[in-house]
Amino acid sequence: ANMLVNTAIEQCNIDDLGMVILDELHMIDDDNRGYLMELLATKVLSLERSVQIVGMSATLPVRGAKYKQCKS
Repeated sequence: ANMLVNTAIEQCNIDDLGMVILDELHMIDDDNRGYLMELLATKVLSLERSVQIVGMSATLPVRGAKYKQCKS
């Protein structure tokens, strides 16, 4: 994902980006993988345009979580 964002920035396609989904969000504290998630989120948040970040995890506690019911 980080490489895709870097490529989009380099090729000036970053304006096409509207949403980033961070799956396995519970890994944010992992010493080996967490820093990559933080790097990607920081990079996306520093863009000059608004990009929605969605974090997903099956193992994080539900406190404060917002749920949206989607209709098919």
